[in-house]
Amino acid sequence: MGMDMGSIVMMMMMNDQAAQTRAENQRALDFQNRIISEAQAEKKAEQDRITQKEAVRKAAGEAGRGAYISNVKQRVSSGLIGEESAQKLIQDYYTNYDLTPATDELTGITDAYQQFAPKKHAAELSALYQRTLGRPATADELTEKQSQMALGRTIGDIEQDIQASTEYKKQRPGSAFEAEQEARYGGPVLDTTGTRTGTYKYNFGATNLPGLSEDLVKQIGVTAPSFIGKEFIGSAEEIEGAKQAKNNYETFLYNSGLTALKGNLDKEISKYAQDQETERTGKTVKGQIDVEDIRQKGQKLISDFAQLEETKRTEKVVMGQKDVEDIRVKGQKEITEQTIKGDIRRNREQQAYGLLQGVVGSFNF
Repeated sequence: MGMDMGSIVMMMMMNDQAAQTRAENQRALDFQNRIISEAQAEKKAEQDRITQKEAVRKAAGEAGRGAYISNVKQRVSSGLIGEESAQKLIQDYYTNYDLTPATDELTGITDAYQQFAPKKHAAELSALYQRTLGRPATADELTEKQSQMALGRTIGDIEQDIQASTEYKKQRPGSAFEAEQEARYGGPVLDTTGTRTGTYKYNFGATNLPGLSEDLVKQIGVTAPSFIGKEFIGSAEEIEGAKQAKNNYETFLYNSGLTALKGNLDKEISKYAQDQETERTGKTVKGQIDVEDIRQKGQKLISDFAQLEETKRTEKVVMGQKDVEDIRVKGQKEITEQTIKGDIRRNREQQAYGLLQGVVGSFNF
């Protein structure tokens, strides 16, 4: 059956569209495959870097392995760390660098600890005996306890054994009351077997007592109890009695010192009052003498001043009389001089007048 032209064109267009779709799909698939390939390549490169880094780290750990193991052994041999801590440090090193554990290395840590353990145990035991029994451990005790610790017993187990011993119990109060008494009085006192005697040591030191000067001691005649300044040994009741005696002694010392001080103060006050009275009497007499001297000196000053004034007045009168005489003489002299001058002037005038008359008379009019 024949197809018309329209159908043929439509068929061709559909085929062309289908070809374009296949081409686009192929391009998308190629792009996707390229992205996947690049991602796979990048992931492989990262894995290679990680593998290389791990290899470098593992190589570094392997390179430092010997030195690290040696350092840990040295710390164990010096007692700085124990065997368990050292074993853990080695295991952590293996893990951090992904190394295969070596039995000889772990065994070396154990050997190093076993070589140091006797020294460590001996030091721990010595300190334990000194702390619990107040004495060092004997050689036999150290040997015995070290053997026990080598078999697995701990220092805590040994301490429990000591606390259960008779020696330890003898050195400890049997009750809370005994502990209180010992804390109060500084005991206990032990016999030759180390058993408590029920007595205590109390030191009555003299440093906290009041003191008296030698002269006051002679005045009041104080004698201190024999236990003052010494260590007193006795029961609690005896120590309390001694403490009361000490208190009485201190009170007596204090009161004696006050009494002696009051007597000395009374004497000093009396002497001071007497000295003050003597001083006042002396000042009164001296004051009277001083007043009379001042009065006489004042009168002399007044007399001298009056005489001086009289002398000045006399001198002024004399000088005044002399000045008046001088003025009178000068005035008389001046009057005389003026009189003489007037006579001369009149004579001259008369002579001139007579001469003028003669001249006028010589002319005939």
